[in-house]
Amino acid sequence: MSEDRVENDRFKRFDLDYLSSTNENLDIHWLTDEQESDEYEGLRPDEISALVLVSLGSLIKDVEDLHVALNVTEDDQ
Repeated sequence: MSEDRVENDRFKRFDLDYLSSTNENLDIHWLTDEQESDEYEGLRPDEISALVLVSLGSLIKDVEDLHVALNVTEDDQ
């Protein structure tokens, strides 16, 4: 590990003696900002995939609308 790393609210350095003296769980978890919410938490995979398909469908419609608004023709592509 680089010695240049500075401790902050998302990173704290622990020495091996400290870790050995505790029963701390060393599993790594990604930190997220508190204001973020995981809209997919607790959903089944089929529910998540359905939400993704709806989002993609909406995105495709928006791009198609933009394409039309820009008057892009088949020859321009």
